[in-house]
Amino acid sequence: MIDLILIALYLIATLWLGVRTSRDIRTMRDFSIAGRNYPTFFIIATIFATWVGGGAMLGGTERVYSVGVIFSLASIGDILSLFIIAKVFAAKVSKCEHALSVGDIMYGCYGTEAKVITGIAGMLYAVGAIGMQVSALGFTFQHFLNMPYSWGVWIGCGIVIIYSTCGGIRAVTITDVLQFGVLVVAVPIIANLALQHVGGYEGLFAKVPETHFSLFPQNENESLLKYVSLLIIYALPFLDPAIVQRLLMAKSSKQAVFSMTMASAISIPFAILIAIIGLSALSLYPGIQSDLALPHLIDRVIPVGFKGLAIAGILAIIMSTADSFFNTASISLVHDVITPFSKISDRTQLLLARISTIVLGLLSIAFALSFGNLIEMGAYVCNFWGPIVMFPLWMGIFGVRARKATFIIAVSAGFATFVVWEIFSLEKKFSYVNSVVPGLIINALSFYVAHRILGRMSDKEIEELRAKTGMNGKAQERSEKSIPISRGYGKNQVVMVSASRGSRFFYSIKKPFVLALDAIRNFRFKQIPTFSQRKVESYGAQYVSFGTFAVINYIMPFFMWSQVHPEEHMVLSLRLTAGIMCFMLLSKDLWPLSWQKYLPLYWHITLGFCLPFLTTYMLLDEHASLFWLMNVTLAIFFLSILVDWISFMIIFAVGATAGFLFYFLINGSPSFVALSKENIFISAYMYFFSMLIGIVFSKNREFLQEMKLRAMKSLSGIVSNELRTPLVAISIRAQSLEMQLEDLEKNIRNDVPEKYITANILNNLSLVKGSPNKITKLAASTSTALDIVLFNLEDKKLSFDDLVPVSVAECVEEALKAFPFMGNERSYVHFISDPTEKETGISAIDIAIKNEKLISDFTFMGSKIHMVHAIFNLMKNALYQIKIFQKGEIYIWLAKDKSNNYEIHVRDTATGIDQEIQSKLFQPLYSEKPSGAGLGLAFCKSIMETFNGEISFHSQKGEYAEFVLTFPSAANIRSSLKQK
Repeated sequence: MIDLILIALYLIATLWLGVRTSRDIRTMRDFSIAGRNYPTFFIIATIFATWVGGGAMLGGTERVYSVGVIFSLASIGDILSLFIIAKVFAAKVSKCEHALSVGDIMYGCYGTEAKVITGIAGMLYAVGAIGMQVSALGFTFQHFLNMPYSWGVWIGCGIVIIYSTCGGIRAVTITDVLQFGVLVVAVPIIANLALQHVGGYEGLFAKVPETHFSLFPQNENESLLKYVSLLIIYALPFLDPAIVQRLLMAKSSKQAVFSMTMASAISIPFAILIAIIGLSALSLYPGIQSDLALPHLIDRVIPVGFKGLAIAGILAIIMSTADSFFNTASISLVHDVITPFSKISDRTQLLLARISTIVLGLLSIAFALSFGNLIEMGAYVCNFWGPIVMFPLWMGIFGVRARKATFIIAVSAGFATFVVWEIFSLEKKFSYVNSVVPGLIINALSFYVAHRILGRMSDKEIEELRAKTGMNGKAQERSEKSIPISRGYGKNQVVMVSASRGSRFFYSIKKPFVLALDAIRNFRFKQIPTFSQRKVESYGAQYVSFGTFAVINYIMPFFMWSQVHPEEHMVLSLRLTAGIMCFMLLSKDLWPLSWQKYLPLYWHITLGFCLPFLTTYMLLDEHASLFWLMNVTLAIFFLSILVDWISFMIIFAVGATAGFLFYFLINGSPSFVALSKENIFISAYMYFFSMLIGIVFSKNREFLQEMKLRAMKSLSGIVSNELRTPLVAISIRAQSLEMQLEDLEKNIRNDVPEKYITANILNNLSLVKGSPNKITKLAASTSTALDIVLFNLEDKKLSFDDLVPVSVAECVEEALKAFPFMGNERSYVHFISDPTEKETGISAIDIAIKNEKLISDFTFMGSKIHMVHAIFNLMKNALYQIKIFQKGEIYIWLAKDKSNNYEIHVRDTATGIDQEIQSKLFQPLYSEKPSGAGLGLAFCKSIMETFNGEISFHSQKGEYAEFVLTFPSAANIRSSLKQK
């Protein structure tokens, strides 16, 4: 009784919400896509609820029950399809702001005929999809309410028709949100309770036949090729009318992409739950009818109260998809098929859409009563869309300017293939390959061949198409650089898609492979240390913390074990090696200066050895014991926190592979006899979520850092603009005051008797006369300081064409001249422009380094303004240290080392740099100053890398800190940059 009440409450709430929204439906646009103002959660909910229908729930459970996990290939295809739509199509489709349907998009690409054909195909596809859901409703009502299947079909379809007819897309969306909430609660409950009755994962793997875990079905009517073809079908981005409608409902392209991506992510655990439910039903009730596996499981396993919620969840899944296709079917019929041939008012369109919802509902019932297998029904329905519309729609979205005849030829060829395949029953002759696959192939080939023969649409034909749609030439001219742009004409809407993007579609597919091949071809081993150094500078490295923890973890057990067996000597050797490597991290400050640049690479190697390598070896050596399964999981999570996500993927892959190969070389093939299926499942689960959580955290850290940098740029820009205006005003006023003071002095000397002009008056007048000049210099210094901050923040990238020969001596002289020194700060800075000069204090710091030859100037390929600002940053940091510790000088000199590399040395004798912060110096946003932004040294490093040089430092605590900017010769750098 309680279960019936819960089901009734759900159905009543759905009807009430749907009918309640009907009062807001006044136009065809309201009925179709509403106001494009839905929250992101609503868009995610309606996409997922529409995508996951009765075919996925009842049909998926049926197929897993019948053939096993091989059906998961089709589920993987569904997830991939959503992801591809999100990353490739969502942004472009959502920008068609005035489109109400797929037909509008096709109209702008190929004309009226394309809109009508698309409308008919969309309507047939929607009717078939509705039939699937109505059939699922019939099965559900039949099992739980003991009524005939046909009655269940009529009742279930009738409920959906009522609120879909009244409320249009508003009713569909609001009920989808309700149904989404119900299904995300009900489905996990069903899976969890079923798994408990089976005896957990161990009982599940023990009771399910081995054939259901095989990728090669034993049934003669099944084949791997059949399910591979299903994978291909479901993985293709069909862009069916319901999904396109959801994309058109989004506020922006960003919302559309995010919503589709989240829907694909939610589909992953849902597919796993479907597999668990199907296998649980098989292990508990192996002899029942497969298409009633899920209802039978609910009836026998789910307790009272939860059963009503579970049934409501199934109904929510089915109805959320059915109502969406009712809406798109009526729109396709009225807006895309009827309206192009008859000019009818918007009010009449709305009335016809509601009437057509009822009529199409009756056709769907007839379709549902003709099929029994939901999965086969789903594959059959795809023939009304895939081989006819899908490929031309792709090309239209990406701006291929194909002629109308090309579209007609492709549609005819695809549809003919479908008909021939069905008439001659070719599916059975070709290992049960569904007709959708050959239909799609022929459709695409026909489009390509026809397009090559007939050519692209001319500019004149495009203008004629615009004239037909009410667009008048220049007033409606499109930007050739745009992506799908919508155009309006009166009450009717048309979408014109940019043609220049067509060729970029093929390049977008090829681009990742080209980049990968270029990366492999240009790879050099000497790039590895640079890669590690950049990653550590951007993300940081916990040398001391990890080293301390790891030394204790790997070395202490030597003093805890009372005896060691000979076969454990290898394990102890590996642990000792790990401990020594970590001890080297702790002693990094004792490394020679020439080794310091390899410290980031050593850090990554140590992590790879201590975490993935060692844990993988131990996992294999202990025959995958639960203890080491947990250790591997912790190692994955630990690694993902210590490094950025790109480094994590590389280190984990290389370390785990090396650990496996090392074990194989030492011990031969690993033995997994002790590893149960339950442990395999649990391990996969733990590994996946450990990696996912770690990557999310690391990416979140990088994201927060990027957001902080953006905020600083924005704030600094605002502050700079607000300060520049008063600074300019102050400077102008000061100059004016200076002129007035000069006039005042002349008047005093001319008009005032000399006996009244005392020495005190003249001194005061002289002091006042000097004030405007000081104010002007102070304003200029403040403006220069603002320029330094903004220049660091902008971090403008230089191209090869921006680089010119630059004199370093001129850069240093200009930096000394333009830097906003305060007080007597200029006296602290000494530039040794003459190598023979014997300046006071120079010998005290031993400037004549044995390995260097002092020079007066050299030229490099770069940018003068960038070099000046780099010197600004180094002097600013040095002056800050001198001010804090009240001692020290700054010395700048130029030199040439033994390798003929040119160098700029900037040394301050304040106090040096603490060892614990040296690894973070060039990390963006890191600063030891209370008011520092942490951008100056990061800017210097970026600039030097642009010049194909490098920046390094060495320091002795309490004595000095010295930064060295190293340049190759001008010829070498230009040659190197040209190769890049």
